[in-house]
Amino acid sequence: MRRFVALLVAPAVLLLGAVAVWLAPAPAAPRFDVVEANDFLAQVRATWPRIDATYPGDWTIVAGGSVVASSGDPIVADLEAARRGAFGFDIVVDGRVVGRAWLGSGQQQQWATAWGSARRLGAGVLGLAGVGAAAWAAWAWARLLRPFRRLEQFAADVGAGRLDAPLRVDRGQAFGAFTSSFDLMRTELAAAREAAAKAEESKRDLVAQLSHDLRTPVATILANAELLALKEGDAVQQQRLDAIAERARLVDSLIDELSAASDDRLDALPVVPEELPTPHIVSLLRAADATGALEPFQLAEAIVFADPKRLAQILDNLLGNAAKYAGTRVVVDSGTTAESWWLRLTDSGPGVRDEEVASLVVKRFRGSNAAGIPGSGLGLYTSAWLAERMGGDLTLANADGCAGFVAQLTLPLA
Repeated sequence: MRRFVALLVAPAVLLLGAVAVWLAPAPAAPRFDVVEANDFLAQVRATWPRIDATYPGDWTIVAGGSVVASSGDPIVADLEAARRGAFGFDIVVDGRVVGRAWLGSGQQQQWATAWGSARRLGAGVLGLAGVGAAAWAAWAWARLLRPFRRLEQFAADVGAGRLDAPLRVDRGQAFGAFTSSFDLMRTELAAAREAAAKAEESKRDLVAQLSHDLRTPVATILANAELLALKEGDAVQQQRLDAIAERARLVDSLIDELSAASDDRLDALPVVPEELPTPHIVSLLRAADATGALEPFQLAEAIVFADPKRLAQILDNLLGNAAKYAGTRVVVDSGTTAESWWLRLTDSGPGVRDEEVASLVVKRFRGSNAAGIPGSGLGLYTSAWLAERMGGDLTLANADGCAGFVAQLTLPLA
């Protein structure tokens, strides 16, 4: 609306100017010059009855009831003299009135005529300019500003996700082709959103079905492991069965969260840190060591602040990667600082390229050594994210001075 008001200012000013010029009073015309009139009469008296005199305005000499001489249209009556603004003077020669001189204000008449013409011309020009400006303002509003305002509103609607917002398309407008392209973009966005929604719904259905199908075999594994553990007398076998049971419980809990995390939104995973003593971490490490790759170890005594379920996920990922990409024994080391506790896992494998180390925690990145090995590139990314959510961090590096790869997990002290 402010743009339209700005467009109306110019025609309004022009039209007001036309009215002002039309109504303006005429400026004062040149005054009647008495000195010139006296000079003219003196010349007439001196040459009478011959008229040999000059006067800048209109004049008429009347004698004996008839016009003797005149510079233009003669004035023969008092009424006409009054209409033309003429002044009458008696011509006295030798003490006798011999005639009458009418001296008209020709300049005043010319001035009035000129002013009237100028006023009509000025008012006409300004009026026509005002009408033209008003017509242009109306055209600009209809063809430029109003369509542009519609596009602005439409863009705001699309930005807010209202893809069904109406958009009037008029190819006769300056933005006609652009409006059509905008409308086509809206249609494509709506189609893309609908396709994405269908794909998302299909993925949720698939995840729900997989969760249902996985729950039964996991429950069977857990039940059989617990049953065998009750009957097993050998300590080593008992430990293995306990590890199987614990892994089965972890898988069962992860299935419950599978739907929430199915869209790769890690913020859907709950992280609830608690006070965790290192003997519990020892149990998590042994449970994650599915291949028996850990060298004998002892952990630095401490109580850390971590979510045991998420810590188990991190250890599973780290030891699983060591088994897949190194296939060697894994050395465990740990220690404390003033505010944190750290755990270091070092294998003896070939490691990764130095330029790839920083990218290992990037979502879906896989190193050049992963060719032909199953994986999605989410394990280390998820582990680093979980460590950060628990107030710690995960650092990765090639071993210094020898073959191998080092993963160090740092957690805050409770």
